[in-house]
Amino acid sequence: MAISQEVYASLNILYASQAPSASDISLWQTNPSLTSLSWEETVLVFANSDAAKETYPLLAAPGAATDATRKQYVLEVFNNAYGLQEADLDAAEIDYWVNWLGQTNSDGSPADSDGNGIPNILDFPIVLNQFQPPAIQQALLNRAEVALDFAAQFQLQGITSFTEEYYNTSWSILETVTASAASVTAAKDLNILAAQAAAGVGNSAILTAGVDILTANSFLAPTVNNFGEFNATFNSGDKLTGSGTNPTLTVLNTGGDTLNTGPVLPTMKGIETLKVVNTDDAKLFVLGANVVGVKNVDLSDSTSSLILSNFQTAVEKVSVSRTAINFDVELGITIAGAALAGSEDTVAVTLDQVGSYSPVTGAAIRFLTLGLNPVSGGNGYEKISIASKGLANAVAALTATGSQEITITGDQDLLIAAALPNTATKLDASALEGDLDVTAGNGTVDFVGGKGDDTFRFLAGTFTATDKVDGGDGANTLVVVAADAETIIAADANIKNIQSLTLSTGGTATKTLRADLIGDKITTVTLAAPTFGDYTIRFAAGANSVNVFEDTSFLATLNVEANGGGNNDSLTFTIDGDDPGTPLLIEKANIDVGNLNLNNTNTPNRSIEQLKLVVNNSGAGTHTIGAITLPQAAGVVETITITGNSSLTIGGAVKAEKLDASGLTEATAGTTGLTMIAPSVSDVGINLTGSTFDDFLIGSDKNDFISGGAGKDTITGDAGADQIKLGDGFDTVRLTDGTAGAVGKLNQQEDYTTVTDFLTGATATTTDQIQVSAFLNGGGQFAQLNNVGVLGGNAVATTDVAQGAAVDLSTSTANFLRITGTGNITKDNSAQAGFNAAIAGGEIKVAMAGIDILTSYYDSANSQMVLGQVDVGGDSKMASGDTFTIISRVTMTAADYNNFGNAQFGTFI
Repeated sequence: MAISQEVYASLNILYASQAPSASDISLWQTNPSLTSLSWEETVLVFANSDAAKETYPLLAAPGAATDATRKQYVLEVFNNAYGLQEADLDAAEIDYWVNWLGQTNSDGSPADSDGNGIPNILDFPIVLNQFQPPAIQQALLNRAEVALDFAAQFQLQGITSFTEEYYNTSWSILETVTASAASVTAAKDLNILAAQAAAGVGNSAILTAGVDILTANSFLAPTVNNFGEFNATFNSGDKLTGSGTNPTLTVLNTGGDTLNTGPVLPTMKGIETLKVVNTDDAKLFVLGANVVGVKNVDLSDSTSSLILSNFQTAVEKVSVSRTAINFDVELGITIAGAALAGSEDTVAVTLDQVGSYSPVTGAAIRFLTLGLNPVSGGNGYEKISIASKGLANAVAALTATGSQEITITGDQDLLIAAALPNTATKLDASALEGDLDVTAGNGTVDFVGGKGDDTFRFLAGTFTATDKVDGGDGANTLVVVAADAETIIAADANIKNIQSLTLSTGGTATKTLRADLIGDKITTVTLAAPTFGDYTIRFAAGANSVNVFEDTSFLATLNVEANGGGNNDSLTFTIDGDDPGTPLLIEKANIDVGNLNLNNTNTPNRSIEQLKLVVNNSGAGTHTIGAITLPQAAGVVETITITGNSSLTIGGAVKAEKLDASGLTEATAGTTGLTMIAPSVSDVGINLTGSTFDDFLIGSDKNDFISGGAGKDTITGDAGADQIKLGDGFDTVRLTDGTAGAVGKLNQQEDYTTVTDFLTGATATTTDQIQVSAFLNGGGQFAQLNNVGVLGGNAVATTDVAQGAAVDLSTSTANFLRITGTGNITKDNSAQAGFNAAIAGGEIKVAMAGIDILTSYYDSANSQMVLGQVDVGGDSKMASGDTFTIISRVTMTAADYNNFGNAQFGTFI
């Protein structure tokens, strides 16, 4: 059965790098000796053909194969099938196929890995295509479609059999085809042109490798293949004269590394449009001293540069499409000075899929460099329009001597990476629907953005209060050097519709950035570079944001203010280890930020009361910030809300009324979420809520409310009488003040620390724990019952005494006395009264009068363990009436209390 025309065309591309003619197709569809071949036999016919051996040197000499020649073979097939270069491929895949081709049988003959009777080396192009994803296979499908169209167009002109020249022309066109539909459309247009020129129809002509003297309306200059050597047909000495409407020369420089034209010095008159496809390894350099009349330049599907030098007529339209996708490309056009002598010279540029962006990082990685200049002098194109179409376009630089006004339109994003010409001080992108990213030159500019999210950049020393920037619609960003932004000390009304200000360099120590004066809409400042020393950012009142991507004010203080905002200002402060220049790739790095101060003591109405702290994308560790200070404003609960996907260490004191870290979604420092190093500071006590991870929370010296969340938390109440809720994990409560409050009743919560959700497990690793300070407020320390002092780091040793018992423990080394039994049964008893009831008439003899013993009893009336300090007084006996100073009440059942002992204590602090 005959193979399909599409498959036949693909085999011609894979093994012969050419399109078939109509007679070739007919032969394989009708000749019984060919239609009767099996698929394997068909592949062998192509793989062993002279065309295949000419296309792939390895097939001509398989016995001399080396890893180097096998790699060359792999790269050649990728290029012929899909137009892909080595830079487009994964090195691991290349190595895989090189190794696959190197497999041999036991006798040293090439292996047949798929068992179809064909050695790997012969069916490699077929196997390679089978294992490519559809997105890559599409390029071969497109090339097959164009190849069949090439045969059909020639057949329409009465040409059914091809000469070597026609085969060469077909490949020059096929090399321009990629996986994009637009490349198919463009290639089919070239097919029509080639067929008409070959038939001498429509006033068309095909150039040869020699010197051509031709007059026509349409010229085609393909690359010709002469026994593996590729030669250009657009050469020095060619004399081409255009006739009719819009005479056009199309140059296909598609010979790869064997094509070397050098500079071309043609004579061209009356040719209005020059179209070039350059996939040669070298730039195409056209000397234009004898080129008159070219008004339109079209560069498409190119991987190498085009330089048009000293053209004698001003080019009016420039179109670049599907170019600089895999390699940087330069399009440089210089015009004779006399052709640009006026004061209103204009050129219209259209960019369509120019440059490329990494699918991994989202950053521009390939660029077009565009030059539109006079040969000499300063008189160039005064007005340049650029239309951005197709896909996002990336331009490395636009050089245009003498340019004054640039207009940008289109529906796709446009990046111009380098600074615009210094003379191009006016830019109007109001009709652009995509995003614009542009850098100003050093003139005083008047820039207007468009409908997208635009970015306007200024290099060092170029931004002043006289520059005008109107961002237009969208969320727009102004990027300036810190020192230049810091010079703005009065209202700058020249900046409009800019919402975000990015400092591209570190802020100057002790300086103030007046974001409130740079336009009237900036609510976000991004610190994109490290800032050293104290620094101040002042916003207008309201909700504002600061983004930090590098270490900032480390070991110093970053002050953030809101000018005149009363008590209703908020700040979103984001610490992010991700590089914003790679939007699709999330990098991770640990960022260190110094103290963050939102409390302006000199001008209170500049203080900020609410802080949303976002911590994202730290490395295998934690972001770190110093002390965080919010104002203590009357009638306002100053709140810090912490969210994000990273761990955070707060290295200094937190001064606020509330901190909530429950929004943290990931722990990057092992299992630790939030770590507080220093005690909090609050006038009225702080409300702390941990994350779902393991937190280290420290309260203030006031009466705090602390909730650990679900993690394995360590909670320090500090000196206040705190309320602590432990949550679901195995937590540790640190009670650092042995005399936390005066004796009081249960309903006086300010007098002592309460602990709820205490889990009593069987072992130290399956239970919540309490750690108590060995040292007492006002001096002294806890002691063992035998009068040996307790020190920090000592383990807790428990001994039990039944309610009402009289025992002699004067030689006991225990340092914690647990009184068992029902204890207190009166709900409103004070802690002292509860102790008196719990010890009842019992007496416990200790080694020394006046020592302090860590003691607990059970409060049955309130389902609590009561933990406190007992001063045994002057008789060396613990008994009812001895002073009991409460440390904490811990909610638990009687059964849990009965299990409470050494496992539930960490070491003394």
